[in-house]
Amino acid sequence: MGDQYESASADDRFAEAPVPDGIPLARPLSAEALGLIRPLDEILLPRSSRLAALADVGLVLALLIIVETIAVSALDAYLAVPDDATKSDIKRVMILPFLPIRTGGIFAIIAFVLFMRRQPTRSIGIHRDGLALNLLLGVAAMTAAYAFYFAVIGIAFLAWPGFIEQLRENASRITGIFPRVDPRWLLFMTLLVGVYEEVFFRGFLMTRLRRVTGSWTAAVVVSTVVFVVPHLADQVPAALVLVTILSLVFSIVTVWRKSLIPAIVGHWLFNLFQFLAMYFLAGDSWQ
Repeated sequence: MGDQYESASADDRFAEAPVPDGIPLARPLSAEALGLIRPLDEILLPRSSRLAALADVGLVLALLIIVETIAVSALDAYLAVPDDATKSDIKRVMILPFLPIRTGGIFAIIAFVLFMRRQPTRSIGIHRDGLALNLLLGVAAMTAAYAFYFAVIGIAFLAWPGFIEQLRENASRITGIFPRVDPRWLLFMTLLVGVYEEVFFRGFLMTRLRRVTGSWTAAVVVSTVVFVVPHLADQVPAALVLVTILSLVFSIVTVWRKSLIPAIVGHWLFNLFQFLAMYFLAGDSWQ
């Protein structure tokens, strides 16, 4: 009887105990919580299918072509002057204001795709992890690019007699496209070009191509070909060899570090030193 009384008393006391307002429910653990997906692995697009990655590439390319076509058509309509020389001069003046607009446009398009797919900026290699080291590696990437640059020039000088002349012609073409500006403006201009090209070609295009093909090698090769194609319009064959080298160097460092920062810094510094060299060597001949 005593045991029953004690049991009944215990049950009564348990029944009278306050009941918590809510009972926590078990929740499924995410892949990140289980450690299956590390933050830096976002560049591998683990949540995106191959078809989705291919669709994203097609969408961005289509939007870029539409925007570029509209911009060029609007500019030609605005410059409806019979004198081609005058039209060319006006385009040279407008090319610098057009750079930030173009860069902002590619950012907006890619940001739209990332938002639609719920993908973080890490998926295009932009993050702050190891930032100091990645900045230093950007300088190293620029140095490596220049090392390959001069090595190719040395080899081509012996095997390709017209190589140096083509590079001189290429410099003349560049000075004919871009107006001569104060060196401080070159800092801004080359940074925009580096950011624009790296975010699109390495950060977005190459990573999506890797997801589609399942191979970094294939992604680097295809994105390099796509990177070279726009340069066909205004650069000579000798310069295209160097453009290919730059793409390969910056692609490799991006894959290695899973970060776009070294490529952006390296590309910016490479272009900056190129333009500064032309600025001082061309002198007043660059108008």
